[in-house]
Amino acid sequence: MAPQFLHGDLVILSPSAPAVEAQAAVVQLDDQIGVTCKLYKRQGPNVHLVPVNELFPPQTFTASSVRWALRVLARIKP
Repeated sequence: MAPQFLHGDLVILSPSAPAVEAQAAVVQLDDQIGVTCKLYKRQGPNVHLVPVNELFPPQTFTASSVRWALRVLARIKP
């Protein structure tokens, strides 16, 4: 079952907690402003970022285009 994130939720990260396969992660990509929070899936030389909302398609990037990816440790509802 996928985690549910709502607009305005806060997520807790740690620089010592890298992204984990099939878990929610905050990802910074090269050449993009800001970050994205998606399910993180690594497959060979590619990283698939899968939105929790199934209305949006997954996106695929080369692993080398990921600056950093940190696991979501907790979610806080404001």
